[in-house]
Amino acid sequence: MAEGIETGTEKYFDERPQEPMKKPWETGMRFGIIGGLISVSVALLTNLLGLVQYELNADGSQPSNTLQTFLSVAIFVAVLFLAVREHRDKVLGGFISFGKAFGVTAMATVMMSFISGIYTYIFFAFIEPDVIDAIFSQAMEQMEDQGQDVEGME
Repeated sequence: MAEGIETGTEKYFDERPQEPMKKPWETGMRFGIIGGLISVSVALLTNLLGLVQYELNADGSQPSNTLQTFLSVAIFVAVLFLAVREHRDKVLGGFISFGKAFGVTAMATVMMSFISGIYTYIFFAFIEPDVIDAIFSQAMEQMEDQGQDVEGME
C-alpha cells in the first residue's frame, strides 16, 4: 500500500514504488569500480602500444601524452554522467537532488582514484620500475641546466 500525505480533506499518495532504495554511495561505488577498471585497461593498452612518452622532449619540455590525457578525462566524465543518470532514473524515479548527485559522483571519484592509485603503484613498482629513475635524472639535468643547486636535492 502506498504511503500518503494528508492535507486538509485530501490525501496525496506517493506513486513511486515502495521497494528499498539504493543509497547514492552504492551506485557511485559500482560505477567507480567499473570506471577504474576501464581507466586501468586504457592505461595498460596505451602503454603496451607505446603511445605514452616518459622522457623529456628534445627541447627539455615535458611530454604531453595528449591521447592518454584525453581518454582519461573522457572516461572520468562519462562514468560520472552515467552514474548520476542511472541513480536518477532507475533509483529515484527521474528526479535527483544536488546532494544525491554529489554523493554519487563523490563515491565514484573516490573508487576510480583508489583503483588508479593501486594501478599506478603496481606500474611504477613492478611493471616499469626504471621510469622513476629516468624521470628523476632528467629532472636533475634540467635543474643543472637552469643553474639550480642539485646537491641538496639528492
